[in-house]
Amino acid sequence: MCNECMIDVDLCPSINNNFFQSLEFYKILKETGGQAFLVKFSKKESLGHVVATAPDTVGIYSRLFPRFIVHFGPTIGANLSTNALNSVLEKLCKRSRDFGAISLEIRTPFPYPYMYEVFRRNGFKRQSGGGEFSVLIDLKKEEKLLWNDLSRMTKRAIKQAIKNNVEVRGIENEKELFKFYKMYVDTAHRRKFYPHSYDFFKSLWLKLEPKGIVKFLLAIWKNEPIGGILNTFYDNESVPYISCSLPEFWKFRPNHILFWCSIKYSKETTNLPMFKIYHLPGKKDPRSEIDYFTFKSSFGGRLVEECTFYRKELSPAKCLCLNVFNKVKESPPVNALLQQLIKSKQRDAPVSSENL
Repeated sequence: MCNECMIDVDLCPSINNNFFQSLEFYKILKETGGQAFLVKFSKKESLGHVVATAPDTVGIYSRLFPRFIVHFGPTIGANLSTNALNSVLEKLCKRSRDFGAISLEIRTPFPYPYMYEVFRRNGFKRQSGGGEFSVLIDLKKEEKLLWNDLSRMTKRAIKQAIKNNVEVRGIENEKELFKFYKMYVDTAHRRKFYPHSYDFFKSLWLKLEPKGIVKFLLAIWKNEPIGGILNTFYDNESVPYISCSLPEFWKFRPNHILFWCSIKYSKETTNLPMFKIYHLPGKKDPRSEIDYFTFKSSFGGRLVEECTFYRKELSPAKCLCLNVFNKVKESPPVNALLQQLIKSKQRDAPVSSENL
């Protein structure tokens, strides 16, 4: 099957490309087992979207219930006609069905009201569960000013981490990479999202970190990792793409010092003008189990509405089965069994013996 989908649409110039629309991300995803295809725009011959299912980390999910997520990219601008957008959506839905996806999620960087109706006519529903906002931090500021922009709570947390001898540094060998991955999988289980495969992170570390496109950082306490962060550097943005930590060590504040050190590393080693903390709600939600807004907005910067999420069920029957399956697997016995199977699979991830 062809890995490209040509769409004859004249699109606006990109405002800000990011790592998820990059050819590097697409190649790593394909090489490590993720199903993906490019959408190119024939008039510009430029990369438009990366479309991908959840990687085959948990086979029963990705094989029985494949979902496609479209990182639509800032190549779509406000002056895109409704007819052109309608054509794009029709072709994306057809292409996703060809790959067997049961649902299609589109993440757009334009919260433009006139486009809502076009998505609705094509069977999409707007999702409003939080995550539409980002915090933009100006890296051109001096470090002292960046520190002053932090909330009092975050300053105290960072000082507490330093007092407890928490050190932040890069990953030095594959053994540490695997420990990062185990923390990430543990975080995925707690927050109920699909984890990438170990090979995905290994490829990022081996192929993209030497090029300065990504950077892995670890929070170390008594010579053991207790938290980690994966930063991406692309176009004008430094973005903490993935963060993870062990709950039993939260009292040492690994997440706060990791984000602060990520900001400092970005300022000191890149020429990028902006640090972006993405995917947070517009305000604190008292119903939310985890208060993402307070934590992510505590590092200063400007809160902006950056994107809109849409979802369409391509196979309503299979989506219904998935919902039933999710409810069943949340029962304590089934959930315990599934997590044991997943962790057993992750333990089998290959790690070079020379680094052990």
